[in-house]
Amino acid sequence: KNVAITISISLLASWLVVRAETAARLGQWPEAHAALAEGRRIELTLHQQQLSEQAGRLRQQFNRARDAEELTALRLRNEQGRRLRETQALATVLALLLGGGAAALAAHKVRQARRLKLQSETDELTGLANRRALQAFAVRLWRRPAGLAVLAVDVDHFKQVNDTHGHAAGDRVLQRLAAT
Repeated sequence: KNVAITISISLLASWLVVRAETAARLGQWPEAHAALAEGRRIELTLHQQQLSEQAGRLRQQFNRARDAEELTALRLRNEQGRRLRETQALATVLALLLGGGAAALAAHKVRQARRLKLQSETDELTGLANRRALQAFAVRLWRRPAGLAVLAVDVDHFKQVNDTHGHAAGDRVLQRLAAT
């Protein structure tokens, strides 16, 4: 529809130019001048309209290209953001695993230290405190104002139990005595 209007206006401008030429040949100078001026004005308006339309098309092309660049940049940023979130999640998981591993190792070391301390202060067979533990205990009690008493138990003829019934029987006797 716009093309038809443009052609009609272009034909009108051409008709006015031809009319001006005809009027000039007939010596009708004021009419020739008016027709020529109107034809040129219409041609100029039509030319300005065509330039404006062409500028609009160029702006649209430019805007489409700019929008495409912006869309590409946004997609790139979105992808970078996604990768960053994945990396952060991985770092969080690794930090949690590392923290959990460190806590487990620390707990294992504490249990191991307690077990070693208990082994170093306890007789393996009877489960009673050994000489080292008794000495440390006596030093702590000696510093208190209360009195201190020591009881020593000697098993008479224990060598005969071992020699007669074997060391396993002697071990059971010691265990029973310790429990008592």
